Amino acid sequence: MNAATFWREGHDLAICRVSRPAAVPQNMNAYSRSSATPSTSASQPVLRATCSSRNQLRAARRRAISVRAHHPSIPGNNIGSPTMTEQLVPQLLASEHSQPPSPEDLQEILPLLTPKQLADAIWGFAKQNLRPSAELMQVVAQEVRSKLEHFKSQDLSNTIWALAVLKYQPDESWWEEFERQVYKNLTDFSGRELANLMWSLAILDHRPVWILDSVLSHAVDQMPNYSANCLHLLVWSVGKLGHTPSNEWMSQFMRVSQASFFQFTPSEMANIIWALAKLGQKLDAMWLDNYLMVAQWRFPSFSAKLLSILVWSTAMLDHRPSREWLLCFEEQVREKFNDFSGQELACIAWALRKFGYTGESNAVFYMLERQERFLQVDFEILGNPKLLNQVLTWRSGSSGRNGAKGGSSS
Repeated sequence: MNAATFWREGHDLAICRVSRPAAVPQNMNAYSRSSATPSTSASQPVLRATCSSRNQLRAARRRAISVRAHHPSIPGNNIGSPTMTEQLVPQLLASEHSQPPSPEDLQEILPLLTPKQLADAIWGFAKQNLRPSAELMQVVAQEVRSKLEHFKSQDLSNTIWALAVLKYQPDESWWEEFERQVYKNLTDFSGRELANLMWSLAILDHRPVWILDSVLSHAVDQMPNYSANCLHLLVWSVGKLGHTPSNEWMSQFMRVSQASFFQFTPSEMANIIWALAKLGQKLDAMWLDNYLMVAQWRFPSFSAKLLSILVWSTAMLDHRPSREWLLCFEEQVREKFNDFSGQELACIAWALRKFGYTGESNAVFYMLERQERFLQVDFEILGNPKLLNQVLTWRSGSSGRNGAKGGSSS
């Protein structure tokens, strides 16, 4: 892996943020802020069951079966009132102190849930950062598939978000039915639900072109109403998936996003420009200058990693920032120099080379030449012939003064 392709490989995942409700612990991955978590509804109490043990669960289920036996008009997947439903869903689906239920338990519980309750129950696993076994997740996925035709847009969004958080990859037949249901309900998706859907597809690395095109086409008219975080998730997802949107979509995104420049967090700003660089589209120079100016004002809030992503992406877009921007960037690199990894330093060096920098009379390069982590940067990077040639040329030109030196990437 060379410095020019390091961020192209999707290494920004650690800083892509996904939202969840305020009640959700903020320790899931590296994501924060309320933005890409699926919305919940009045059926959420289904996750807060009153049963305290598996024995109580089975007893409650026997009572429910008895009720159905005396009242045949009550369907098996719509068991009466919300109170009765709470008695049928075990606390172990929601308790922060419990382990995931066994497949046997789920085979008893899941058929009793409505599609809405089933989607919320799966959401509960992800919300509490539980990690059910593959066998258990297969049981859940099978039950979801059997009820997909009754899922609404919110249920679809919640479910796929949960599967992405749980890192569960459904099989192809499951995906086919899920995609058909998404298309059927496409006009009902809100901006938040579409952002959740796109983020989940990107995390699961699923690229159904016909669904992606349909989702992005639907988003064009709705985009002015999207929040800053929804805009960020949409463009990050298409970049991660390597799916190039239409010119109409890109033009609309450029127009709408300008009003949100000051609402984007540093992580979102780095993610957005990374995605645009990965898509490889030619961007309006004025839009980029304004975007970078806002980033410059917020440089103190950028971590070393975000600075590396930002400058690498800018260079990949063949855009040279203003002299003032570069001077401010150099100052940030000097201040945070010890926080950079060798790969991040290599990306910065590559970008500065592309901007026309040389090793002479430049503080950043002077520091790079003396930084051991850069000198010993991953063999994967130094194994690139072009980079290795660049480093050797730099070292041979400087060896008379300082001995062994580091170099930049190409």
